[in-house]
Amino acid sequence: MNSAKTFYLKAFLALLLAVLSVTFYLPGLSGGYWLDDFSNLPSIFREVKSDGVLYAIGNGQAGPLGRPLSLLSFALQADSWPLARNFIAANIFIHALNCLCVFALSFLLLKHGPYQWKDKRACFLAFLIALLWGGAPIQVSSVLYVVQRMTLLSSTFVLVSLLLFIWGRLLLVRGRSAVGLVLICVLVPISGVLGLYSKETAFMLIVYLLVVDYWLEASNPVCNRNFVLIVRWPLFVVFFGFLFYLFSLLFKPEDFYAVRDFTVYERLMSQAVIVWEYARQIMLPRVSELGLYHENHPVSRNLLEPATAFSVAALLVVLAVFATFIKMRARIGVFVIAWYFGGHLLEGTSLPLELYFEHRNYLPSFALWFAFGVGLYKLCFEVFGKAKRSLVVVLGFCYVALLLAQGNYLVRLWGEPIRLAYLYTIERPDSIRAREMMIYLYQTHGEINSVKHELSRLDQDFSDNLTVKLLQLEYSCLYPDVIQYSFSRELFLLAKKPQVSMGAIGAISDLFERASDKEGCSGYQVLTLVELLDLLIENPKYASNKGNILSLRSEIMLYLGDLEAALRDMQSVVDPNYQMSVRIVQLLATLGRNEEALALLEDIKSNIKYSLQVEAQSEYLELFKSELLK
Repeated sequence: MNSAKTFYLKAFLALLLAVLSVTFYLPGLSGGYWLDDFSNLPSIFREVKSDGVLYAIGNGQAGPLGRPLSLLSFALQADSWPLARNFIAANIFIHALNCLCVFALSFLLLKHGPYQWKDKRACFLAFLIALLWGGAPIQVSSVLYVVQRMTLLSSTFVLVSLLLFIWGRLLLVRGRSAVGLVLICVLVPISGVLGLYSKETAFMLIVYLLVVDYWLEASNPVCNRNFVLIVRWPLFVVFFGFLFYLFSLLFKPEDFYAVRDFTVYERLMSQAVIVWEYARQIMLPRVSELGLYHENHPVSRNLLEPATAFSVAALLVVLAVFATFIKMRARIGVFVIAWYFGGHLLEGTSLPLELYFEHRNYLPSFALWFAFGVGLYKLCFEVFGKAKRSLVVVLGFCYVALLLAQGNYLVRLWGEPIRLAYLYTIERPDSIRAREMMIYLYQTHGEINSVKHELSRLDQDFSDNLTVKLLQLEYSCLYPDVIQYSFSRELFLLAKKPQVSMGAIGAISDLFERASDKEGCSGYQVLTLVELLDLLIENPKYASNKGNILSLRSEIMLYLGDLEAALRDMQSVVDPNYQMSVRIVQLLATLGRNEEALALLEDIKSNIKYSLQVEAQSEYLELFKSELLK
């Protein structure tokens, strides 16, 4: 196939893929906000309005690096808040771009990998792989859940990095060492860092680079000594260093996992089960089981449980098969196992994260669809004859059609938030988050009697849950004529309970905001919230949340006029953020401790971690400094 025809075919398929990807997700534009959207997005837009974009993107708390690129993408849409449509549209656009990247990646892997398939064959197969990857039901929550833009953007930079790596590697094979090494050693790391500043899961680029390098080595070996010394070996060193870090978490103090109701070993056993559940949901999805609310996923407590024992045994078999594939140079097997399981190493091993989230499969799922595409082709044209080939094609077409139909059905559900939330409450009655979302949607539509009814049902089902009790107080504050709840001493007992009540700290923060309004609330007093926070500070299960609790307590003490107590709380926070550090300076100045305030102010200005916020508030900080020097 000549180059001109190849170009037009690739351009046509890329355009068709982009159109299909966007059209597929258009029904989701009428969707809304969910879960972490409410805890992340409003603060970004408040900061954009009060202190500017630079301050907002530098003040991120979502991850160790702050995810400033993701925050920038949200900040640029600040005028659209609170309507969700434009935010969802941006997510769909990024996902469509990622589908194009997956198309390009699949084409290059098929054309230049062990099979070295011709352009036309590689093009059509790459199109099928990208279509399945982009339209699979498990991807829907990643695309239409607004805050998961962080996952989408991070994946964009990872995919771009992989394309640049392959391009550079092919140039090395063809003898253009200088250009190839520049692409691999300069542009790939830059793109990777941009991915990290979108979301830290971009670190798994290390795994994907090693897998792609192994895949291409069969037919396009690199003989360049510099590539081996400054690319391949450093990748291995970083990868094994990462494995050592994950292993070291097994020996962390107990309070490292205090926020969870499982230990690190229980998490590992649970993930052994979940990684197979993910694979099944990717290839053979059940729409009723997909979505956001998996906080009550069963925890594997020991190896004697049948599901756990089977899953762990299956993983051991996979490791044995993986080792055999390496020895046999069965590269498709190594590729699929290393990409899929390696892609889950960060979020699916020893970090104290929640057990189950679908967006963790956004990139790892590519391996399964790549294997599906390759396997389908080989069955049709290398294993079966003409008669059986037709049957395989028909069955394959039916499977693809059914999968995409399920995906589009789920997209349409996400476009109807009330219906989706109602289905979640029916399918997952043990999820407080799902039930709380239904209550919120009733509220936004003015159905206050339904809010009252659902709150009553929630209290019956979760009578010993602190967050539920606090939620009742909040709604009674908002609608005192319809909903009547008052602060009970029972809440103090629940705060002492050796179990984390997810969302309790946020609920207390909301109650404080309600109480500090001009009208206030009659069902509780601000001082009772302080007592509640004191109990949470003493509760070892909240040890990892101590910083957030102290931060909230300091805000309340400021409101109550106890500056010394507020200062003590702030200074007790380990590694305070920029905003709190500036508040400490302000409090020190108010209390007449100017020398301490000046010293801390200089520390803030010289801290590279706060560089964006310092730049955004440079004029204010200089004026403040001059006031302190008087």
